[in-house]
Amino acid sequence: MDSRVRLILATFLVAAVGCAPRRQAPWSTPTPATTRPADPLSLLALDEILPRPALVPATRPSTGPSQPPLDALVLFARARENILANRRFTAINLLERAIQLDPNSFELYNTLGWTYQGSGGNDRKALAAFEKAAAIDPDHLELQLELGRQYLAAGNVDLAVRRLRLALQTREYGSDEAQAALADFFLARALQQGGYDRAALDQYSRLLARVKNHPTALASDPRLAYLISDRLQADVGDLHARRGNYEEALRAYELAAGGSNADFDLESRVVRALAALGRDEEAARRAADAVGRSHASPESIALLREVYRKLGSESAASNELERLHERNPADRSILFALVDLLRADRHFDQAERILEQASASRPSDIQAMRRRVELRVERGDSAAAATLLIEFSARAPWLVPEVTPLWSSVLRPGSRLRENDLRKLKVSSEARASQFYWSAKLAEVAGRRASVMRDLQAAVAVSPPFAPAYRDLLRQVQSRKDLKAEEVRAFANKLISAASEAGDHALAAELRGSMALAAKDAEGAAVAYKEALQLGERSAEVALYQALALRAAGHEDGSEQLFWTLLSDHPYYEEAYAILYNYYLEGSAQAKAQRVLKTWLGAMPESSAAQVEQAKLYYRQGRESNAESILLRLLRDDASSPLVLAALQWFYAQAGHLERLLPKLEEQFARQPQNLSLAAALVEIYSAQSLRSDASRVLDTVRSAAAGDPEVLYAVAHLFARIEQKETSEQVLQQVLHLEPDHPPASNDLGYTWGEAGKNLDQAEALTRQAVKSEPDNQSFLDSLGWVLYKRGKFDEARRYLQEAIGMGEPDPVILDHMGDLLYRQGDAKAAGERWQQASERLDDSEEDRGDLKQLRLQLEKKNKQLKGSQPVNVAPVTETPARSAAAQH
Repeated sequence: MDSRVRLILATFLVAAVGCAPRRQAPWSTPTPATTRPADPLSLLALDEILPRPALVPATRPSTGPSQPPLDALVLFARARENILANRRFTAINLLERAIQLDPNSFELYNTLGWTYQGSGGNDRKALAAFEKAAAIDPDHLELQLELGRQYLAAGNVDLAVRRLRLALQTREYGSDEAQAALADFFLARALQQGGYDRAALDQYSRLLARVKNHPTALASDPRLAYLISDRLQADVGDLHARRGNYEEALRAYELAAGGSNADFDLESRVVRALAALGRDEEAARRAADAVGRSHASPESIALLREVYRKLGSESAASNELERLHERNPADRSILFALVDLLRADRHFDQAERILEQASASRPSDIQAMRRRVELRVERGDSAAAATLLIEFSARAPWLVPEVTPLWSSVLRPGSRLRENDLRKLKVSSEARASQFYWSAKLAEVAGRRASVMRDLQAAVAVSPPFAPAYRDLLRQVQSRKDLKAEEVRAFANKLISAASEAGDHALAAELRGSMALAAKDAEGAAVAYKEALQLGERSAEVALYQALALRAAGHEDGSEQLFWTLLSDHPYYEEAYAILYNYYLEGSAQAKAQRVLKTWLGAMPESSAAQVEQAKLYYRQGRESNAESILLRLLRDDASSPLVLAALQWFYAQAGHLERLLPKLEEQFARQPQNLSLAAALVEIYSAQSLRSDASRVLDTVRSAAAGDPEVLYAVAHLFARIEQKETSEQVLQQVLHLEPDHPPASNDLGYTWGEAGKNLDQAEALTRQAVKSEPDNQSFLDSLGWVLYKRGKFDEARRYLQEAIGMGEPDPVILDHMGDLLYRQGDAKAAGERWQQASERLDDSEEDRGDLKQLRLQLEKKNKQLKGSQPVNVAPVTETPARSAAAQH
């Protein structure tokens, strides 16, 4: 191939392939091994390790005078076009054909390797292509580095060391600081895994010197974030620990921690090094702190007991924590560590007594409240947990935003706690507004808009004002698309006047700020929120609104400063962390984003949301094994979290190995067959892969395990419907009603399903009437009853219920379609068309991705077209029954 052509193609290759994002090697963080007798290999310097590889080409590169076939150049050019268009399999085919014509081309084999690498699941073929390229021309740093990385990931340490030593001999190693740093790192890691401790330490020293001397050059490459951070010192510490040099190991671990003890993995290394040095009391103290920060994670408890086992008394761990607590009762980390250890050992009564004392001394302590709630949930008393949260919210309404996440554990599947149950709980008179407020929040989750409004209005009617209820009521009204702007303003003014008349001027200012923000008056909103805070409002939510208003008004610096003040004042307000973190990420302010994440993890190391973001950050940095380790630990500790399960699916999909996730989920599911979230995740993955039998097997397992739990079974019925097993779904709903005959949602769903199918209509009507009787203000239930009556030809009565459902505000497009069909049956085609048009408009505004809405859109388009064309409209059929009204004859 002509040298000028080769230069052009090589330049094109580097620009389009060499700099393209690729999956990097797994980055692991090994647990320090126990000290062992010195292995002769561990004493060798790098140059003493045999054999010494030499960078000598094995074949002649095709750069000689002979010209490659023109057809090979054409195929190569076409392959490049397909790579840029992300048609990698076509590109691979073209490259392989080109190689047949020009088998000595480095560029062709190298490009083929990277193309295989980017297509997912072809690492073996990529490796073979890279080996062929290296055999032709080995003097390429990136190529040798990639070969070493792949061999290291595959566990072939000897080949990894060989290739990475060759990388150090390439000409580019002396000029490309970023790639050279990666070569240093992977060689150090390979040597470490191969037991070459001295050589690994020497290589880490070279790498650390490079990082120190060239920080700017390395900071430009996101893959090197791990190398330019102190976290690299953990690897150095592991080597020193393995060699028994615990003083050096401790120094390295503390450098890696950077003054923060939020990383349990690093903290455990520090604790073990302290114990190995005989600094037992310090090791025990830090182990106890780790238990408190991680809220008695299995690893932290194991570490604490490991330390006390070394001291000769594993059972004394809790006794030691009690002693430390008595010595310093104000130290909350020790107190919580003691409580969490007692919980882990199921000494619930003792833990509860300690927490009651802690809450009495600090009534607004969210961490103490969280543990009290979790204790009640663990004991199966969701009602008592809910009562605690209601009373706490009444005492400290400004902490409601931070309390909100605690409800997820109280309302877990199987708790059987509904709004009506919440309203019936015995609470103090001072907590009535709080009780109505939380009942409204629960109704909002269930989609019961009328109940939400009723409960919030009841909460607002209680004196003195409960600010969260005012805040949410205004938000609900502002979101109503069926209200005119002047109606919303009039409602807001009434709320503002009520707050002012009750003497809560801070709340009135806040509400004015919310109205200004909704009107896109960011400056006015910021001023009003500032006034609210100055008048004594302490809610984290109001401070958040002010920060967002300042940002919207263009005051970036003021907004940023306010965010950090907010996080300092409200360290457990996760929404603020998430908003600021994502803001920095979107603005490519990586260092600031990492500062937020570090602060978040420091305040809430147990936060699943923060740990998920940390895993995603590791993945973006190329540290796949670190990301995977975090997510798998979260799966083990909290396999019912939809957030964790979604993050796992994201990770394995991004890595191109979704098939590796299924066995891990199945393993957890075998331990927790009643875990509804886990079952739903498995069903989603199996359904996406058209593995319906596996999805059905999972649901059969949950159904069997939850045979006595109507709430879990109700959810299972919907999952069966999702995989198009409607008959089984109906059977499960009947099973729910057998366990709980007056279960309103199951009564509604089964009745509606039968009505829609035109079968068992007597029972369908009875079931939907029962659901409406239980919850007369439930919009969906009213629609279901109206629709069953429509199917039976009882149009007049059906119209009454459908009209009532629509009158509750913002009706679902399905309800509007039902009313349109009914009106058409009753001979009012014009009114029917208006309802269908309204349904279409609501669909256009909807952001929901429901399958029934997609089908409805097509049906509405057909109905509107038929109506405009003066054709008979195909409305829903009516089942012929003697009970039909005369109007059904239309």
